[in-house]
Amino acid sequence: MHNQTKSIVSVWDIYQPTKALALVVACLLLWFLPFTHNLCLSLDVQTFAWLNHSLIYSRFAQLFWGYLNHPNETWLNIVFMLLVNILGILSLPKAKRPQAAAMVLYYWVFFQLVLFATHIIFANWLHVQRNSPSIVFTPWVILSEALNIGNIKVYSHSSFPAGHVLVLVFWWRFIKLYCDRKTLMLASITAIILTLPRLYSGAHWLSDVIFTIFYANLWFELAYTLPLYNYTINKFTKIFTGGR
Repeated sequence: MHNQTKSIVSVWDIYQPTKALALVVACLLLWFLPFTHNLCLSLDVQTFAWLNHSLIYSRFAQLFWGYLNHPNETWLNIVFMLLVNILGILSLPKAKRPQAAAMVLYYWVFFQLVLFATHIIFANWLHVQRNSPSIVFTPWVILSEALNIGNIKVYSHSSFPAGHVLVLVFWWRFIKLYCDRKTLMLASITAIILTLPRLYSGAHWLSDVIFTIFYANLWFELAYTLPLYNYTINKFTKIFTGGR
């Protein structure tokens, strides 16, 4: 298991969130600087065109990506992710399970703060409103119509940042700290597959996803570096071990 004991904040601990912040800033610069903006925009358009157009040729792909864009899949995903967390804990030697369970609880609770802060930053302060590609362009396949399911997620007036990606990347980073190789492989496949549905339906741009990957990574590094981490993990571990 990853070593969670940090008596002092090392230079490396400080460097990690700084590096994560630099990557977030670099993503923003790539988008806003004139000589790279057109390249980013071109990649956005081409990715949407390629992925959505590919749905024309496969009914299976329409069903697969369509149901992964259904509103109910959000709750099913959360349940599945929690089960993967539990599987990762159970894969450990019994002595290490309380600390792993404490980590899972800490990161899930911390992530609620991430969601709240993200809403405040992008919706309330920056007033970011970005139309998804399915609004800007007419999709080749509109999954809600192709499957005759009206509430499938096929468009968004606020596609930035990508909420699903924020959840998945943050979750993958913290499960990577404690789980065994097989569980990590399952978590990695899950994160990759569940990142793609909104790109196929046209509810997110590629740039939404790329930025959110680095943004989620920044939040994870902050969660791990804060003094609150050690304090909370120790408290939760004592609860799970009956105070021992």
